[in-house]
Amino acid sequence: AAAAVPAAVASAAAATRTAGTGAPIDRAVAILAAAAGRALTTRELTFAPYELYTERRKIAEAHLREELTRSTKRKFNARFDVLMAAKLKEMERIGEKDARVHEICVELKEPSAAYRPTLSELEDPERILHVTASELASKRWETAEDRAKREAAEALTAERAAAAEKDDASRRALKAMMHGTLERKRDDELAEALQRPAWMLAKPADEMSGDELTQVREFEVRLKKAEEEKEKLRRGLHSELLKLRTETADVCKAFNAKLAALALERLDFEQAVYEHELMAVKLAQSQVHARQAAEREVAMDAELERLHGRRGETAQAQASFAARVDKAREAYERAESENKLRANEKNFRHRDFADAPEFVDALWRLFRRRELLTVRADADDDAGADEHDHHNMFVSAANAQGPAVERTDLLTVRGVAAADPFLGADQRAIARKEEVVKLDAGEEMPEGMSFTLWDRLERLRADKIVKEEEVAERKQHLESMELYMYELEAEDEGVEHAIEALGYELDAFRESKDKAIWDVAVPLKLKQGQLEVEQAAVVTDFANALFVHRGAVQALNFEIKKLGGEKVQILQEVRDFRKGIAELVWDNERLAMEGDDLVERTREFQLLRVTKDLQKLMKGGGEERQSAEVTQLERKLDAMGQAHEQRVAERERQQAKMKRLKSEKDNELYRLHHQIDSLEATVSEREIIAHIQSSGSGDSSKNAGERVHHVHMQRKLKSLIQMQAQEIDLLREELDRLRKRTFPTFTHYEQARRQPVD
Repeated sequence: AAAAVPAAVASAAAATRTAGTGAPIDRAVAILAAAAGRALTTRELTFAPYELYTERRKIAEAHLREELTRSTKRKFNARFDVLMAAKLKEMERIGEKDARVHEICVELKEPSAAYRPTLSELEDPERILHVTASELASKRWETAEDRAKREAAEALTAERAAAAEKDDASRRALKAMMHGTLERKRDDELAEALQRPAWMLAKPADEMSGDELTQVREFEVRLKKAEEEKEKLRRGLHSELLKLRTETADVCKAFNAKLAALALERLDFEQAVYEHELMAVKLAQSQVHARQAAEREVAMDAELERLHGRRGETAQAQASFAARVDKAREAYERAESENKLRANEKNFRHRDFADAPEFVDALWRLFRRRELLTVRADADDDAGADEHDHHNMFVSAANAQGPAVERTDLLTVRGVAAADPFLGADQRAIARKEEVVKLDAGEEMPEGMSFTLWDRLERLRADKIVKEEEVAERKQHLESMELYMYELEAEDEGVEHAIEALGYELDAFRESKDKAIWDVAVPLKLKQGQLEVEQAAVVTDFANALFVHRGAVQALNFEIKKLGGEKVQILQEVRDFRKGIAELVWDNERLAMEGDDLVERTREFQLLRVTKDLQKLMKGGGEERQSAEVTQLERKLDAMGQAHEQRVAERERQQAKMKRLKSEKDNELYRLHHQIDSLEATVSEREIIAHIQSSGSGDSSKNAGERVHHVHMQRKLKSLIQMQAQEIDLLREELDRLRKRTFPTFTHYEQARRQPVD
């Protein structure tokens, strides 16, 4: 079955190609599944990139890629629908928790800050089609029928509610006994339990008896217990509120984690979709290029066939016109030979004028003389005649060529003359004719010569001039025909070159077309950074890009690093060498400076005045003074060491004393905290008593406040006195320590030693 799958690909591709885009994939899948004997997936039907070298495979692969794109989108949409359903469930859970949060906030008399998630318009696109009551800016218009239905529905609802209230005994009992709710009103109960008797507010504490004071204490105990229970209830509600909010946050966090995971999956799905779409686009482009190449090949074949036909026509025209040119050349040569024969001097002397030898030299000169005279003729007539002669000449040549000229793209005979840009100038030049001046018998005839000889000379000379004009005309006619023959040859050569160039181009195009069949496009995934082609703003052209192997890049990098290391090593050697040169220069400078210093010292010693002290020093008195100074410095060092040890010991004693004081202060602070607790309890009891007596004994409460303030001030003064006494003791100890400092100092000696010597 696996071997039969590739064989069925061609038929599946043909079905895909003929069926269009409606249901080709299903038909192709059915054919291949029948060939394989099992159900096949679209992924299994795709070709490898190296197998896409036929048009049918490319068409089938393009449709399969489109199907893969749709299936990938369906998979992601399915996961999105699952997450959307999960979001709706989580919204229901959060809604339940928010309802409880609102109840707790109402019970605690705090502002409700519940989180209520909603769906956006993108998540619920159908919501755009629905209109809510809040979106209506004006009252909705009702017809009479709609108004009657609404009033009937309201009346029915009111009747049902009235019937339910009349017959519902449980609701009446709930309203009568539980105030319309099954929940316990702890605040109301506590308020009822904490109502004071009137006598507690009327009598002051000094006038109460022992039983009344006992009842007051019991009431205060119950009041305290109620407050504690109320506080406990409030703390429980706060903890429940915190728990609900934490659970809501956890639900949102868990859903956000799922959403983030789906967002990452979306990137993968989008990447797969883009890959399939890119492959489909590339395949479509290859098909377009193949069709364009086929059309171009057909056009080139047609052009080549047309050029071959044109080559045959030009060759036929050239052959027929060549015969005409040969005939014109023979006529010209014949006329030229006759003209030369007439211009022969020997014939002129011995045949034409043999009977007049005395005049033959003068007659020969007159026979050969040609004086030209320019005559202004009618330009239109002459130009028209010349054009008519020129046209007749080429028409005769065209008639000699036959009907093949009519099928060519060559210039017609009349078109050649009409396309000449210098035709007007030629016509104006032809309008000025040059004629040979006739002989004048009265002036030029030799003396003694008869008119018979003169008439013979004029006749022969006129025939010679006519023959010369005929030769010139035939020469001009031959040159025109040769020029036209050259144009025919150039046209034929141009057609031949065009055929050769088009043949080479067609061969190269077919060769490139054959190579393009096997030059398949292979998609490659590259990591970021491996693509070093400069990216364009819209589409990057990779026509000149090269795919370099990683080993080649690594080898090149290794070679670059090697050369760089060698260069760094050379630079280090250069640096060391220059450093050595700098050190030598520095040593030379140092030695030169030392030499100068020694010279200066020598000069100083030579010029120094020798005194008695200097003589003593020179004789050895300097060592004794140095030893005495060393002994004095050692004694000073010992004294400073002892003083330092004493200071360190004193600092250690002070530190130990401060630690003891700290521990004593900590203990005292601990005792004061306990005392504060007991005093606070006493104060709270007295405040309770004062609160009881607050209704009728304003002055006594004022005196009690003053007494409490007086006691507080006394305690603060006592603590301040104790602190000041401790500070006085510390100052006394510091004074005693300073008085005990009797060690010697050598500051004056140190200052004297640091002074400069004169």
